[in-house]
Amino acid sequence: MLVIDPNGTPHIVDYKVSPADFQKQSSKEKKVTDPDDYSAAKVLAFDYQLSTYARMLRTYNANFHDTTIAVAPIQLLDLKWNKGNKWTFGNIELNKPPLEELLTSD
Repeated sequence: MLVIDPNGTPHIVDYKVSPADFQKQSSKEKKVTDPDDYSAAKVLAFDYQLSTYARMLRTYNANFHDTTIAVAPIQLLDLKWNKGNKWTFGNIELNKPPLEELLTSD
């Protein structure tokens, strides 16, 4: 999501949806990862993606001083494969940091 604030400053929030808990990140040293954990490789890929967004903003000379670029991880709770070949989930949880904190940071 791209938001331009009243000062013309761009803010980018990249939503990432997964059944895994972003707060439980697997270490690089683990040989077998817990399916409820985000893998270290996936978190590193997020960092690369956010860096790409920053380079894109710099390319277009965007007002970059107060820009926020962040991942907003959303966890799908009770994700299940049901009859009829459909994925369903019971609820979602926006993992920390809360989106409000990302967009209102000083």
